[in-house]
Amino acid sequence: MTGRNSAVLLAAAAMLIAVPASADAKRGSIYDMTQAKGFERLTFSGDADSSCAQFSVCGYTGKVTYTIGGAPKGKLVLTKARSGKVKASARYTTQGLTEASVHPPPPGTDCLDSVANKTDVFTLVSSGSKFQSLLMTYHGGAKTDYLRTSCPGLTEADVRAANAIPEGIFRAKDLFRGPKPGLSLGGSTPFRAKGFNATVEWDLHFKMDERGCSPRCKLPAGTP
Repeated sequence: MTGRNSAVLLAAAAMLIAVPASADAKRGSIYDMTQAKGFERLTFSGDADSSCAQFSVCGYTGKVTYTIGGAPKGKLVLTKARSGKVKASARYTTQGLTEASVHPPPPGTDCLDSVANKTDVFTLVSSGSKFQSLLMTYHGGAKTDYLRTSCPGLTEADVRAANAIPEGIFRAKDLFRGPKPGLSLGGSTPFRAKGFNATVEWDLHFKMDERGCSPRCKLPAGTP
């Protein structure tokens, strides 16, 4: 076989391999984020009933707040199985800001700090026996700790360890009712960690525009 014929056959084989990969690309819905606003706030105090002496934090009080800012830019990617089970994740840029104010007992020095956060995330998964509800987890799967600053005290890692991360349940049909869905969630959860009595609060609001290709949009590589 000549070198030229071998090259032609190799090229043809490469094309045959490439076609199924494209045909098998995962399909689903894509929503562009149009609004993201609200906050997540963590307050804590070192009290005797939370074993503050064991952690040397008696008398400490603090507050850390992450606030979403600016117009978001990004998307929510959603897949829906034949069974009706939904999995979705949102990632978008923001002008988020984390601000901390921590006060130790006298004669300690107050700590004030702020940290900019340029991205934000949340997840949606089906809930219930017939997948009629959606569980939204704010900062689900996040690699960033949105409540961490240089000040001492608790962070979002402690919130997560206490199973107190912000969550909300929605009817699935509320998301699929129209091309411009909105989701809001708010609440608070008390917990104890590292000698502190703490409470995490949240008030969050999101709006999205569904792309016209949905539910057959070609999804990004790596979409679960």
